[in-house]
Amino acid sequence: MNINWKNASIETRSKMVDEMRKKRFAVQVPASLKDLCIRFAIKNCRSYLGRSENSFKNLPNTLIKEFFNAIFETNRSLMIPHHTLFDFVSLLLNPNLIEFEAVQLLSHSQYASLINHIINNCPNVTEIIRRRYYLTYETDELPLETIMKLKKIKRIDFGSYPLQDEHFRLLVDHAPNLWSLSVLVSNWFTMEGVTYLSKMTKLMDLTMHFASDFGARNLQDVLTVERETLLELKVECAGKIPNLQRFFVLGLDNNFYRMFAERYPNKRLTLTELSLGPYCDTVWPANLTVHFLQINIGFSPVDFARVCSISCPIRELTFDSVPYDQVHSILIQIGANVRSLFFKDTNRFGLQLGYLNLVTVIKACPNLDRFYFEDRGLNIELDQDDNVETLPIENFKAWKDFRIEDPRDSLPGENIDENYNQVDKIFKMYLLGSEDRSKNLFLCNPTQIKVVKEVLKDFPSRFEDTEKLYFAIDKWRTEFLESALDVAKQMIFCSSSLTKIKLYSNQLDPVEEKIYSEHSWFPELTQAIGIPFECRVLGEDDSSVEYTGLEGNDTDDASDGVNDEMELGDEV
Repeated sequence: MNINWKNASIETRSKMVDEMRKKRFAVQVPASLKDLCIRFAIKNCRSYLGRSENSFKNLPNTLIKEFFNAIFETNRSLMIPHHTLFDFVSLLLNPNLIEFEAVQLLSHSQYASLINHIINNCPNVTEIIRRRYYLTYETDELPLETIMKLKKIKRIDFGSYPLQDEHFRLLVDHAPNLWSLSVLVSNWFTMEGVTYLSKMTKLMDLTMHFASDFGARNLQDVLTVERETLLELKVECAGKIPNLQRFFVLGLDNNFYRMFAERYPNKRLTLTELSLGPYCDTVWPANLTVHFLQINIGFSPVDFARVCSISCPIRELTFDSVPYDQVHSILIQIGANVRSLFFKDTNRFGLQLGYLNLVTVIKACPNLDRFYFEDRGLNIELDQDDNVETLPIENFKAWKDFRIEDPRDSLPGENIDENYNQVDKIFKMYLLGSEDRSKNLFLCNPTQIKVVKEVLKDFPSRFEDTEKLYFAIDKWRTEFLESALDVAKQMIFCSSSLTKIKLYSNQLDPVEEKIYSEHSWFPELTQAIGIPFECRVLGEDDSSVEYTGLEGNDTDDASDGVNDEMELGDEV
């Protein structure tokens, strides 16, 4: 695929733009129309207030959720004046509501008022969610007794409300059917609260955030809690709730694992995450499952043997500064079920980790779908007898993302280039073999851009569903920039679903000036087609860089989602 835009005549350009706009319109207009209708209603929310009949009284639960997402995710630009927000949200709460999720913008008192409204108007609600995990000075009482009037309530997320023992007593008395609970517990939470939790016989899913884990100093009820006491509270919560199946607490480590294994060796439980370091000297409980496991620096031979004997399937595995010969052995033993693999190097002692054999890693993890290495110090082992070409492309069928920080820009050298050719080949096989690749393509070095350019030329259909395209390079040389813009141009005409292009550079590299002065054809092209294009500074707003490592999380940029979509909508 080769689009010669720069040298095309005005007439040819017009035909190309018209054809591409028609394709994009056919793909995007159904979703765009629904999105625009929701945003139009939000923008004109005041016109719905004070009417004799509620225009949203029959809105289904799915659309109520979409309205909430649009309101709460985009109100950074104050689409709804704060004094009308509460009244408009109240209009959306009708008998079809099943899940109520209040995010960030409502005060405690407004939240309590909306709960009262739900009690009177939404009898089918089963879930109450309030996601706000930063700590505040607000001290309004929990509307617990009000929430308990919802007879069908099965799941509650209290967000940043700090719960005490008495609150858990109320839950036991008034919400016996709860199966999922997410709470922030204050330092007034004691073994008495654990006793109440142990009476919740239907509770299967528990997420607990401890105020002391947050370093909370703003809450009025914060006291100093000994680490041993805190550890015991966590272990007893995990062990005493009779039917608990999934338990999430930040920072679970060797100490939790050791105490839990000693006290509840036969308890069947799934931990969302666990971090293992030195002195991992306890036999792994047969019924303990961990989804996300981090293995840290400093393992002894005994620790290493314990990890290799882990019997449960590990979904996500992170190695932090673990020597690569140990990594190979661990993965050969427990890598069969690993789906996401992360490497990082935080050791501050300059320890040499050796060489990583990518072929060994991929063969040991046949179900792998994400691979990340976030440090540029990776030493790759080049094995002439077992190189990347020996891997069948079917190995990459389930891969969603693949990313390795590339040192070739900052540390040029023949050995680096030779060894990192393996990375290029794996990246190409991932692009060609993956049937479930993320629709958001993030290119963070020139060689990746080169590989994408090759695949676009020979297999353009591999990118037909790409929605967002990101480039992030520390130093944009002229040839890098030209290559990136050429890839972006090809992608524009290849994917009818493309909704965003972003280019990141460092603060001292005026790449935006270069584009608009020397490559003005590109912003003219994106404007004609109707695709938002932006230049950003790396690190200026990290939330706007969309890494796609989270399963099922193809969310928009936190800082600018609505603006991009509105631009696209206007063009459509």
